[in-house]
Amino acid sequence: SNQKDILKLQEKANELKYNLDKKTLEFEVLKAYNSAVVAKDFVKALEKAKEAISFIVKSANAFHSEGLVTKIDVNEAKVYELNINSQLIEAKNNFQLALEYLKFLSSNDEISDVKELQNLYFKFPNEKEFYEKALENRDEVKMQNIQVNATKKNIEVANSAYYPTIYSHLEYGYNDNQLTLNDDKDYYMALLGISLTLFDDTRNIEKEKSKIEYAKANLNQEKLKDAIKLELKKAILELETKENILKEKVEAKNLANEVLEQAKLQYKNRLISMTTLLSQEANFRKNEAFLIQARYEKSLALAKVNLVLGENLKEENN
Repeated sequence: SNQKDILKLQEKANELKYNLDKKTLEFEVLKAYNSAVVAKDFVKALEKAKEAISFIVKSANAFHSEGLVTKIDVNEAKVYELNINSQLIEAKNNFQLALEYLKFLSSNDEISDVKELQNLYFKFPNEKEFYEKALENRDEVKMQNIQVNATKKNIEVANSAYYPTIYSHLEYGYNDNQLTLNDDKDYYMALLGISLTLFDDTRNIEKEKSKIEYAKANLNQEKLKDAIKLELKKAILELETKENILKEKVEAKNLANEVLEQAKLQYKNRLISMTTLLSQEANFRKNEAFLIQARYEKSLALAKVNLVLGENLKEENN
């Protein structure tokens, strides 16, 4: 009976292991999807940069033809344009690579594009409720509970060696050296016995080993709960950090854009050099890239909290 229970526990553990792997794969697919979205956003940003720098090149050529600027300004703008073109080629290649990796993880060769970042949102209760939810959902906790129950069953299995064994024997034959049909020579013998081991030191050893394994399983269970609490705190702090960074990056991009627009106006009035204008253009693109990356990192932080809570991704996000 105990051995049957242990086998059932093992089957349940395998099922939980499968579900744990499934959740991990879901996280990796979401990460790959959002990586593809980021790669696509970089392509869009560089396409806009190409349009903007093309306008600056045209302006520089116009000013040069009127004798307002030197050929150096035109060449500087063209060099910047060529660099943007090469970055755009690389970004498009990165986007295609991201799509290929997403196809590989999802086993879907029909994927040809992505839309927008997938973010998982939570109603944040107090920390205690979040921790209790994680303990309730995490497959690792359920698997450790199975380990505790299995080792407890092993103690009961070890105890069975102390119990007597009941056995029976039934025999039929005949008392003659020659084959005969004489009923008087038939005999029957029945035996019912009990076997009891009185001295066997190995029984105590096996029982003590089972008790030690049970104690270790209980200890590992408590260590796992502490680890999950720490993991949850880390994931929440990481999310809060990424949210604050995202706010800063939004403001930084907006300010960089204002500076760039002012620089364009100043260059038009010939108050600054082409070098200064291109420097502000590069600064804006850098802050735009930081913002794209910050949005991606926040999406991963949200997904990580979801994973720590032991939740499957919502159906619409699969």
